[in-house]
Amino acid sequence: LYAGAREEVARIFREMRGRDLAPNVVTYNSLVRDAIARQDTARAWSLVGTMEQAGVMPDAFTCSILMKSVKHSPCPDDVDRIIDLIQRTKVIPDEVLVNCLLDACVRLRDTQRLTKVLQQFRARGVVPSPHAYATLIRAYGHARLVDRAWELWHELTGGEGSAGGSEEAFAAMVEACLAGGDLQGAVGIFREAGERLQRFARAPSVFSAIVKACLLSKQPQLGIELYSETKDLFVCGRVSFNTMIDALVRSGDTAKATELFRDMALTNVTPDLITYSTLIKGHCSRGDLEQGLQLLGLMQRRGIAPDAVLFNSILDGCAHKQMRTLTEQVLRDMEAAEIAPSNFTLSILAKLYGRCGDLDAAFHAVEYYPERYGFSVNAQVFTSLMSACIANGALPRAVEVFERMAPAGAPPDAKTFQTLLSGGVRASDVQLVARLLQDALSVGLASRLESEVLDAALLLVARRGQAAQAADLASELRASGAALSQRALRAALESAAGDCGTPMSRLGSEDSSTHLSWPRSPPPAPMPRSRAPAPKRLAA
Repeated sequence: LYAGAREEVARIFREMRGRDLAPNVVTYNSLVRDAIARQDTARAWSLVGTMEQAGVMPDAFTCSILMKSVKHSPCPDDVDRIIDLIQRTKVIPDEVLVNCLLDACVRLRDTQRLTKVLQQFRARGVVPSPHAYATLIRAYGHARLVDRAWELWHELTGGEGSAGGSEEAFAAMVEACLAGGDLQGAVGIFREAGERLQRFARAPSVFSAIVKACLLSKQPQLGIELYSETKDLFVCGRVSFNTMIDALVRSGDTAKATELFRDMALTNVTPDLITYSTLIKGHCSRGDLEQGLQLLGLMQRRGIAPDAVLFNSILDGCAHKQMRTLTEQVLRDMEAAEIAPSNFTLSILAKLYGRCGDLDAAFHAVEYYPERYGFSVNAQVFTSLMSACIANGALPRAVEVFERMAPAGAPPDAKTFQTLLSGGVRASDVQLVARLLQDALSVGLASRLESEVLDAALLLVARRGQAAQAADLASELRASGAALSQRALRAALESAAGDCGTPMSRLGSEDSSTHLSWPRSPPPAPMPRSRAPAPKRLAA
């Protein structure tokens, strides 16, 4: 009905009554539908009341029209009101009405009301449709009532398992099992489907959900076994392939991952950047650079451009094998592909050149690439450079790097202190170690240092004639919450007690008078940072 027609309708009603013509259910349903279309729920229910007063009983179509008012934003009271109307007028619900009511109950997330509605329908001899069964199964699964979902599943299939259910019910039952934590049940439903998977368009997406659940529950092998059993019955999607390949690579089974990669080609599923990256990283991490580089070439021939993560994975693999020439070639390829090196790239280069004993090349890389590509060196790169210096017996250069960090906007972190402390202990540089411990305390990083590093540093200071410093540092470290062992703490306090004749109990107290101060030597002057040299070809 159009706007402004209500008065006309009222006039026609009066005329009909004057001629002893009573409006029937079709007439009232038209008016109810008009009210619902205008979102005038109050008028719709008023018309329903008028119907009942006039002796015209609402039918299933009336209830279905009313259900439209709660379709998008169901309210428990409105749903109950419609259910009460059905019971009061003894309406036999049709499939549309049953599905609408069940869907509304599902959206309300009220399993008790859902069960009540289902029982009422069954009492009237109404059998839910396959769609209604699927809706109920899914709802019970998300409510963690998997047992009820299984009851409905067996009722629907008649004990025939997946062979007796529709595709929608099959997908709903798997979803219910996964939502309720019944992973084995979901796998069983998928297996039981058997040959029917060939006709189920949803099989790939259902399998993908199972594989993800296997991964989340740390049972990736279960998903891979299910794939092996059923791969000839459906076409696995790329996301599922990538998920399984990643799981296999993480477990170290690159052979099986490569087999899945071949299956992708056989089923016309095109690998993407994620597929290639995962496999290449797996081969590189296992030291199989040849296979990784072959995949890289194949990927580029197929028009897939590598990203920075992939190039860095290959660089890291080359660096671990100390393949300097190959590393530098990959680096040139990376730049040719217009992918800028990053701090992660610099860390790899610093480690490589350190292992090759070429510190000048390491320093050149750290100076040249940030200036060329416009990024700042972070603490991880500086720490890698320090580690390379220490490994090559160049502790003074490592100290110079340390002094450059704060001015460069990359303050040292716990890993930096641990690296330089370990180098200082190895070189027996007492003054450096004591100064580093004091610096770590002053910036609040002492509590994050590993116990082994702290113990070795404190024992060195205590045993090399710096008893006062050792006692003072031990007290401060203990107060900061640092993980000192009793052995190191006792050694420091005993050293101080033997040096100055102070009782151990007093040195170990919190009395500030027992803290012995020591003059800190001035830090070495920071290395002047010269302009980065022009790029040069690094020697093989």
